Amino acid sequence: MVKKFYMLQICHRALLALTLLTALSASALANDADICIDDAARNPDAAIPACTRLLVSGKLTEAEAAEAYGQRGIAKAGMGDLDGALKDLTAALDRNPKMLVALKLRGKAYKELNHLDLAIADFSRALRDALRGEQNRAQAVELYNLRGATQIDKDEYDTAIGDFNKALAIDRNYVDAYVNRGHAYTFKRDFDKAIADFDQAVRLKPRDAFGYAARAMARMGKADFTGAVADYDRAIKLDPQNAKLYTSRGEAWRLQGDLESSLQDHDKALSLKPSEEVYNNRALTLKDIALKSKDVTKLDEARNDCSEAILLNPSFAVPYTNRGLIRRLAGDLRGSLLDLDKAIGLAQRSMEALTFRGDTYRAIGDLDRALQDYDEAIRIFPDYVAAHNGRGAALQKKGDLAGAKAEYEKALSLPSDADAGVAKPAQAEARVGLDEVRSLLGEAAPGVRVALIIGNSAYRAVPALPNPERDADAVAKKLEGLGFKNQIRINNATNASFLAALKSFEEKAATADWAVIFYAGHGIQIAGGAYLIPVDAQLRTDEDVQKEAVPLERVLLAVNKAKKMRLVLLDACRDNPFEQKMKHADKRLRTVGLPSIEPGSGTLVAYATRDGHTAEDGDGDHSPFTQALLDNVAIPGVEINMVFRKVRDQVLKLTRGQQDPFTYGSLSSERFYFVAR
Repeated sequence: MVKKFYMLQICHRALLALTLLTALSASALANDADICIDDAARNPDAAIPACTRLLVSGKLTEAEAAEAYGQRGIAKAGMGDLDGALKDLTAALDRNPKMLVALKLRGKAYKELNHLDLAIADFSRALRDALRGEQNRAQAVELYNLRGATQIDKDEYDTAIGDFNKALAIDRNYVDAYVNRGHAYTFKRDFDKAIADFDQAVRLKPRDAFGYAARAMARMGKADFTGAVADYDRAIKLDPQNAKLYTSRGEAWRLQGDLESSLQDHDKALSLKPSEEVYNNRALTLKDIALKSKDVTKLDEARNDCSEAILLNPSFAVPYTNRGLIRRLAGDLRGSLLDLDKAIGLAQRSMEALTFRGDTYRAIGDLDRALQDYDEAIRIFPDYVAAHNGRGAALQKKGDLAGAKAEYEKALSLPSDADAGVAKPAQAEARVGLDEVRSLLGEAAPGVRVALIIGNSAYRAVPALPNPERDADAVAKKLEGLGFKNQIRINNATNASFLAALKSFEEKAATADWAVIFYAGHGIQIAGGAYLIPVDAQLRTDEDVQKEAVPLERVLLAVNKAKKMRLVLLDACRDNPFEQKMKHADKRLRTVGLPSIEPGSGTLVAYATRDGHTAEDGDGDHSPFTQALLDNVAIPGVEINMVFRKVRDQVLKLTRGQQDPFTYGSLSSERFYFVAR
């Protein structure tokens, strides 16, 4: 689509018109001056011949000719003749090199034609002139924004962000700079910063649908499809005839799994304005319907939609990519390769097209070429889940089981929020592949393992503890080596961040086989209840505990949905410094250490010392309990109950019998190993 070109701001319009009226004998030519100047943007069909008649009259000065060429360039751009616009704008600049607006508009034309370096050169040259005078600072804001947008087209996101920052330093309310900077952050997959910029755009222009739509795209990047749908709802209410908004919401519905709503939105978009984007998006929904329903006729419909998208825009790489995927799913491997070759020719840095072509080569049996494509996709984006999964499958086919295992584990360790529509199915395949490889290697499959590790040292109301942060970091590293690749790690958790981490971890645990929480820091017992203390707690009275501390019951709830093994490790029975200043409503509430507990079946809770006693922080790099855990947890072939017996023996030895670790709860009859034999 050709972007709108705005009319030149001609300072000497009156002078030009007066000159023409007095110097030209024909009144028709005098009238042409008005048409050329006034109608270039709004009526280019009339403006172009009017400007041409002026230029061929031979009656114009150099300055007047520059203005006429500039106006005809605007009119040609408005007609979609960008090459013609470039020639006229260049002719204008040849006659008046300081014509700032002509430089800006020629830069826009270069950008539209994908001559990005030439566009940046024009914007930079215009910026140098604009920054020389205060009267041009508004122009400088727009030029920084345009140059930044062009750098986004070159994938130079950090440089682009620098230009948007400069634009906002001049005018902090310049909405386009917030929107474009948000897009740059989106491409960098820094979705939180992107959403913050789109929030500003929405604040400044709450009646503009575009800000809501842009924010919805960033929310989709975070896999917040519910939030994305809500933003698209707002945008559609503001702009109900915008087909792009319906198809974008349809994609959000698809990724959320609501294929019926997705199809309805794409159909609505097609009824408003058929486009390559809408056909491509509907093809993805039809593909998902085919896979879910096993109805292969839907694959034919999906392929046809991709073909419609290609007819509308033959240089659009995405429908070639998706048609290549659909053809592979339908068994047309040769057609799949042809489409994916075309897609990569159009978009050489497309991780998706490279990965899909690798999948097709793998299906054909050309494993070396498949690995080349996966490697290139990973080089472009090292954390691309689907490429790691595909690489694992190719290595498995080649018989490199150790390499396949490493790739599957890598795929499963990565977040699936970005590119969720591709990443989540890839991780499902990786789980199956990993189980197969482990079986072939004679390993017991450890299942999906997730961990939450919190170390609280920097307490604000009491002296800091030296070891918890180090303890937590060491335990996290140890667990990562034991297959707990998917971790949430927090040091010095406040009440808010502690509870937020538990909420996030609860979602991870629901899809895991093993869920482990390790906490190092202060804990307290009040009225028979156990509480873990965030670093921002004050605990002036015992009544503050329920408001400022985190109940152990909430911690246990976070692991409760794991399928097989649930483990909570608490190095939290240290001497309580809050006790000295805490006011008690009832003196009998004063207690030492943590209380005895009875967790539900299948859950094991390990205290650093027995209930009612205190644990040492230790004189070394780690507390005695953490040190013993680090020394014993990775011993091959030691069942988990025996691990904690070994931990108990070592802690008793290290503390000369002063500290006696204890476990509460019970596991199922299945034998659990951190490391199999």
